[in-house]
Amino acid sequence: MAILNKINQSSSQKKKRFNIRYILAEIFLITAGILIALAIDNWNTDRAEQKMIKKYLIEMYKEYNNEIKRLQESKNNLKLSTERNARALNIIKNSQYDSISVLEELLIGIGNPVNVENQFPITKEFLDQNLLYKIKNEKIKNQIKNFSFYLGFNNKINEFETNQYINTIEPFIKDNINYSKICCPNLKPFMIQGGLKTNFKSLMKNMEFWNILSFKREWLLLNSGVIDYTIYFLETIIEEIDNELLEEIKLAEMSDTGRLGISTIKEVEGFKLTIIESGGPAFKAGLKKGDLIIMVTQPDADPVDIREMDFFDAMKLIVGPIGTTVVLTVKRTDGTIEDVSVVRDVVK
Repeated sequence: MAILNKINQSSSQKKKRFNIRYILAEIFLITAGILIALAIDNWNTDRAEQKMIKKYLIEMYKEYNNEIKRLQESKNNLKLSTERNARALNIIKNSQYDSISVLEELLIGIGNPVNVENQFPITKEFLDQNLLYKIKNEKIKNQIKNFSFYLGFNNKINEFETNQYINTIEPFIKDNINYSKICCPNLKPFMIQGGLKTNFKSLMKNMEFWNILSFKREWLLLNSGVIDYTIYFLETIIEEIDNELLEEIKLAEMSDTGRLGISTIKEVEGFKLTIIESGGPAFKAGLKKGDLIIMVTQPDADPVDIREMDFFDAMKLIVGPIGTTVVLTVKRTDGTIEDVSVVRDVVK
């Protein structure tokens, strides 16, 4: 009996040890499963965020390029205004009373603030999404990090200039100059001319008038400098984004133009059509899957052999303004060579 009890006790202990091992194994597997699931979820979240960041950066890249073009136009306008301002100051400086009519013309637009507004809606939206510190490229991150400071600085300059205009320039013009003669150039033809004449002889001896024009010059020069800095700042960010997302940017630029509704792969003999989108421009023109594009002819241009080109250089020739026609020289699957005219269009 004692032997039987010992056997049962030993068996019970073995079962307990087995059960504990089994429970521990289950706990380990469940924990590991949870950790793996969390890791996969984090990976998917990070992947989705990085995809969103790339889309934002590409749109910001476009925004900065467009802003540079706008700023360059503003810079040209500021240059003309600065030259006009210098001529006006020199007329006063040299007491050229016989040039009063010229002075009056040079003062047109003096009542308008100089400040150059920068909006950057896409960049502001990106910063509001709190995605900045999730950018993996440190150079891009640091450049965009400075954007908040730049926007704040630009706003302070504009605010200061606006206050100076409201408190100094506008009151002087209101009391001393017939505004209908010097208002915004675009509105002047619609203004009713009349009222008292401006006494320019008296104004030319007025220190306040001299200072008003000098204030204007100061802001013209300051804003010109701000534009130069802004262009340099934007070009630096553009360069970093370009280095990071060159291929994605090229594809995005192509998607903004008229396309043919095709997918291709590069082969030795040309670019082979692998997909023809049903109802797309290429489909309507009669291109077939398996056709090889070997030459591209733009309107009023000679044919260009694309067989040795890389993908992006070839696509730049194939895509183009919506509604324009491109001629593709293709080698059909039966070996025949044929020119096919395709009208570029929006392809969804």
